Amino acid sequence: MNKNSRLISDSTGEYDFFERFWLQIKSMKYLFLIPLLGYYGIVPLWVWAQSFRSDFYVLDAIREISFLIVPFISSWWLLTYLKEYIEGASREILLLGKGTFRTVFILWIINVICFLPLFRVADTEAPMLFLQLFILSFLSNGLAYFFAYYSGSMTVTMLFILLFTVLSNYAFSQEIFSKVLSPFLYGGLGRAYFPDDLGVFVKFFFMGVFFWVFGAIKSKRYMNE
Repeated sequence: MNKNSRLISDSTGEYDFFERFWLQIKSMKYLFLIPLLGYYGIVPLWVWAQSFRSDFYVLDAIREISFLIVPFISSWWLLTYLKEYIEGASREILLLGKGTFRTVFILWIINVICFLPLFRVADTEAPMLFLQLFILSFLSNGLAYFFAYYSGSMTVTMLFILLFTVLSNYAFSQEIFSKVLSPFLYGGLGRAYFPDDLGVFVKFFFMGVFFWVFGAIKSKRYMNE
């Protein structure tokens, strides 16, 4: 049993949720900073680099880099948090029957709050870009949550999210490969505008709901395996 055993308080096995949550955040140490470096380091540097182009448009630059990095960095806290539960020596924490859904959902909400400052741009399209990234982050976190328990490997899950990101951003040709996969890849979300493309937003939102729900179910079953 390692230091995370502190999360188990006494003979009742109960511990204040927020105290446990804070201890779990602290256990991430410097890894907790990765999404913040992405949002407030990589994105601004990318926008600055693109500002020298003659066709520069700030929201397009934010959209371009965000669709490349948000699926991974927005699920980073979730994956880091679940690593100890799935691969670590503290699997006994799961046996308390508390599950992980509430914590990983809160971590996703914190991610959304963290990338809100990126949209302090006086432009009518800023709310649309936020909606696109909100749904993208919701989908990628749900997918990571489900696949982490499904695969039982955080490395495989991270590689899967990266592959999903690469495929979604790749400019496919009109071959059968594109026709089969494109409905399930979020690349089209970056070209969608609400409410004209309502179906696109609804599709990816409910894809996210599907993975969140089945991730929660899988996490409960994992405790009894």
